[in-house]
Amino acid sequence: MPEFKAFIETTHLHYSRIECETPEVAVNLALNEFLIEGSLDDVVEILVLDPKDELGFGMPILQLQGDQIKELKGSLKWVD
Repeated sequence: MPEFKAFIETTHLHYSRIECETPEVAVNLALNEFLIEGSLDDVVEILVLDPKDELGFGMPILQLQGDQIKELKGSLKWVD
């Protein structure tokens, strides 16, 4: 199974969550853990990288910024 990596860039730190089977779960898990101590208002960018990128650079398959992140506020699904 591929392992998707979700990266959350914020105004004061970088947070990542790895080893998720789908991009959606990667983003949800990363956000769930980040939001324990952080605020969605601090998030600058959310990236999910393609696990099939053989060069290791991790081409983004999902990139959220600005208004796209604000839209997440009402639509987050909590995942265990």
